[in-house]
Amino acid sequence: MRDVPVRWQIVGAVLGAARERGVEVEALLRARGLPPSVLAEREVVLPVGVVEALFDEAAERAGEPHLGALAALSLKLGSWDIVEFGARSAPTLRAGLVAVARYAPLFNDVIELHFENHGTTATLAQRIPGRPRCVGAQAGAFWVANILTQSRAVTGRPCTPHTVRFAHEAPPAPERLLALLGLASAAFSSGANEVTFAAEDLDAPLRTHDPALASMVDRLAAPQLAKVRPAAGVAATVRAYVSEHLAQGVPSLESAARALRVSERSLQRHLADDGTSYLELVDDLRRELACAGVRDEGRSLDDLAAALGYAERSAIVRAFRRWTGTTPARFRRG
Repeated sequence: MRDVPVRWQIVGAVLGAARERGVEVEALLRARGLPPSVLAEREVVLPVGVVEALFDEAAERAGEPHLGALAALSLKLGSWDIVEFGARSAPTLRAGLVAVARYAPLFNDVIELHFENHGTTATLAQRIPGRPRCVGAQAGAFWVANILTQSRAVTGRPCTPHTVRFAHEAPPAPERLLALLGLASAAFSSGANEVTFAAEDLDAPLRTHDPALASMVDRLAAPQLAKVRPAAGVAATVRAYVSEHLAQGVPSLESAARALRVSERSLQRHLADDGTSYLELVDDLRRELACAGVRDEGRSLDDLAAALGYAERSAIVRAFRRWTGTTPARFRRG
């Protein structure tokens, strides 16, 4: 994937954390050919590769391999504007995470966020299509740490995730990262950053629930979302819709079109423009989620089949063999 420019809102926070640890940030920026104004700007537009290299060097100069996670843990609440207000005003953590995925395109149209139901669990995932390391080690750890910190703050619960996956490879001292984030374990080199919560946390009420604020945020965001969705691609929007409803069975083309407020014919035409079809999109999504789910040794195949909208265990086995040429059991063993 070409290293396209991305809108970043965390550069100042990560570099600020580096400065607190003795790094001469201005010298670092000069070495990277970047202006010092990057520190003060609320949002900067830079390619993912440039920011990844910048953060990695900042972490190296600071002598802190987990700089991104530490920056997120010290971030003040209220830093994410409409996305955070929309999420914090929701009735439950599940609804709040749905709001994060819904409003995320207002911040970024390259980095994708998806909320994916799996029956008894649900996942908030961060991906960049075509970039297996997603946003890189520091920014990936920042994102996971921020999701956990915000979730714990608004519920008043420990919110220990069912699973956490990082797109980047394991750091030299992963046990320290796990301790910082309050985790017992995590997977690495997963192709996406993912936080999966169990139902007891997902259904927990938010202490910050505010129906009036939630309604106001939605009214303000709707016109802006209508503008950014075409740039992000209809396929990405449809994928998010299918992910959210897959555990209840594959949504029909009609229901997807109704959710996007377009005709079925228009939706098919838009998907064709994005180089796919509705059936292909659903199949690709199921394949991706199935491969990730099979790697989770604590998850039964029956549970995974239900989460992906399959009525029978045998159906996912047949589909998995078609996708990968092997069975789920053999795939899990590697």
